[in-house]
Amino acid sequence: MLRSRLELAGLALSLLMIAAATLPSGAPSRVHVITLCLVCATNGLASAGLNVALFVPFGFFLQRRWRRTARVVRWGFLLSLAIELLQLTVVQGRETAVGDLVANTAGAALGALLAWRPGAWLLPRGDARRGLGAAAAALSTVVLLATAELLEPSAPPGHYWVQWNPEWRRTGGEGGEVIASDLDGAALVMGRMADPDPFRAAVLAGGVLRVRIIVREPAEDPEPLFRVVTGVLNEGTLAFSLLAHRDALVIEPRFRADDHDLARPPFRLEGALAGTRPGDTLDLRFQRVVGRGESVTVGDRPPALLSNTIGRGWALIYTAPNHLFALRAVVDLLWLGALAGLVGWYARSARATAGALVPLLIAAWWAPRTTDLDATRWREYAALVAGAAAGALLRRAAERLAARLADDARAAQRREGVQTS
Repeated sequence: MLRSRLELAGLALSLLMIAAATLPSGAPSRVHVITLCLVCATNGLASAGLNVALFVPFGFFLQRRWRRTARVVRWGFLLSLAIELLQLTVVQGRETAVGDLVANTAGAALGALLAWRPGAWLLPRGDARRGLGAAAAALSTVVLLATAELLEPSAPPGHYWVQWNPEWRRTGGEGGEVIASDLDGAALVMGRMADPDPFRAAVLAGGVLRVRIIVREPAEDPEPLFRVVTGVLNEGTLAFSLLAHRDALVIEPRFRADDHDLARPPFRLEGALAGTRPGDTLDLRFQRVVGRGESVTVGDRPPALLSNTIGRGWALIYTAPNHLFALRAVVDLLWLGALAGLVGWYARSARATAGALVPLLIAAWWAPRTTDLDATRWREYAALVAGAAAGALLRRAAERLAARLADDARAAQRREGVQTS
């Protein structure tokens, strides 16, 4: 039967997604870490949300096949437990966390609940569709505006610590060796800042951070060179981070997203270390240009201005691996298309789709004019329009598929009636 085949295919796909997200190795490590916190401080909220979302399709399709919610939740727990044990004993560089186990199980339970009456939220009609359409337009607009707000710089009050080459003891010192750092001429020496207020004010106002390094052998994995940590040493969160990776520099300023335990989208300056040799001394200069982004100067080269876009909201909940960094611009467009696709899915007509799309276009135009976001490009506007159109088309295709499944179900019932009589 078509419905059974679709449910089985969905279940298989959800298992593949879970395996792809949880089983690949991370950075090599000899120590397997067990974390007991439910929502850990660094990217904790983003990680918990992703772990819930990852198991929702699994719970949904398993519930559609079994129709037994308690059994689905139990299998969600057992699958998550098996993954955490593999990460503890086999998979390198991954943490085993109690919070992941709880979030995964909650995701399976949520998926099972959504499978009870999928038509009520997936293909609603009448007033329900109108209400969900308004909610989808409002949610997508809020996401765009929140992206701009969360990608503004942040420097919270508290203790601040300066660290040079914090991972050298473990890695042996690749990438570069920091020999001096200062902010607006005031030296930043290793250890706790006596008075962090000038640092906080300078970071937000556009102070000039200088870091001098001696270039070492290229680092195959991102190697921390310099960072400022706020909070308790070794347990705080990053206020600024500079890493070397091959011939690139990875710059991680602090955003307001960090204040809410979300992920931090880094900047990557390709070729920053190209043309240098081990032993060369290199001056690096970083400065926030208010309303435009982060200016980075490497040696005598012209400054490079780095900034995020309105489509970078996905990076607040998911940290892309280094090898996928070049695809971020493509993911930005897909993210914008998905947000607008939600609007197109629930809109009742082409006119309603166009009307619901207007707030998204206004938000994409307005947000960069009041924040450090880069100006929205034409292709990003096009992604919003194309996403809304694709959502409407997919809705029609889903309605035709639902009608076909209903016809198949009625035909099966008739056959069973004939056989019974």
